[in-house]
Amino acid sequence: MTEQHHFRYQAGMRTCPICGSSFECTLSRECWCASVSLPEEVRDYLARRYDTCVCRNCLETLAEKAGKGELS
Repeated sequence: MTEQHHFRYQAGMRTCPICGSSFECTLSRECWCASVSLPEEVRDYLARRYDTCVCRNCLETLAEKAGKGELS
């Protein structure tokens, strides 16, 4: 996921736009999100709706929903 980052700010604490939880974004290959495998459908879904990172829980939930065909 990190390779797709095109955000205009620096690493630091973020608030997930989906659930409102706080998490740390490092904007690098060492960031936890670099190890999350996301289907193209989820990356497209996120890119259309948000201009910032989302938390690990929401990424995993979206990937699970996509796998079940429930991503809308």
